[in-house]
Order: sequence, then C-alpha cells, then structure tokens
Amino acid sequence: MEKATLADPTDITVRLRKMIESDFEDGDRLPSEVKLSETLGVSRAKLREAFGVLWQAGLIEKKWGVGTIVCKPKDANRVVVPLPYIRSAPALIRESGQDPSLSDLAIVRGPADATVADLLDIPQASEFWMIDRVFCADDVPIQRTIDAVPTTIEGEGFDATGFYVHTNTLVA
Repeated sequence: MEKATLADPTDITVRLRKMIESDFEDGDRLPSEVKLSETLGVSRAKLREAFGVLWQAGLIEKKWGVGTIVCKPKDANRVVVPLPYIRSAPALIRESGQDPSLSDLAIVRGPADATVADLLDIPQASEFWMIDRVFCADDVPIQRTIDAVPTTIEGEGFDATGFYVHTNTLVA
C-alpha cells in the first residue's frame, strides 16, 4: 500500500474501495484503524466516515474483537440503507412541492425463482407477493417501483391485497 495524503472523506472512501477490490478477498480482515490512518495520512475520524460509507455499500462489516472484515457483494442487487434514510415515494414527491398520485398498481402472488428466493432469503418456489406501482408527481409518471415481499414475515402471514387501500390514498 502506497502512502497518500487524503483530506476529503470521499477521496478516502474511493481509495479504500480500490484497496478492497484489488488487495483483499471476501472475509479478509483489514489492517487496524491506526495502521490504515497512518498509511492514508488521515485522521481516524475521517477514516471512520469512509468506513460508514463502505458499510452502507455492504463492502465491510465491523466485528467486535475481530476488526473490520471485507464483504465482497455476492449480488449487485442488494443495497443497504439505514432505516432513518428510507423515505416513501409519496413523501418525497410532497417534499418537492408536487402532488403525489398512483397511476398503476399490480399485486401478484407467485412462486419465487432462484434470484427472488435468494434476495428474500426464502426457499425457491416459495410463494411471494410482487407489488408493481407507478407513482406520479402532478399526474406525470416519475417512478416505478417493484417490491417483492414474502407471504410470511416472522411467522405471520402477509396479504398484500390490502396494500391497495394504503397506496391508493398515498399515506406516507
């Protein structure tokens, strides 16, 4: 690893991402924060900011007593977003000063193929709900979302057919 001086957390994140992609395998432990901050010529606080971005991207994981572990994504379809950042489409449309509405809604129950089963962590061919919606801002279609939801969540049955009432009123 060559020594560099980086001040911007974005630069640190880019550099760490490149290091992870080229120098480490899935499950490898990264050097300590002290060593990495010395190598990159940055404070540990800035390094931790970059770690936060990499954690959200699913590239690293912190394990107590072990350190920072590399987690090379097995599936590019997975995105990790902290709960406080998740916002509904209608809320985002309202915040932009526009009137949200729903132009299309399809709710279908069917068997999960290998990809959906892996994403939902359910057995292949298990039933799941596909909820396909088109959101509008001031009656102009702007976003299509397709959600895949298991028919059972934590042992409780989930019936997405009642979902129409909620999305039709666009309560968020």
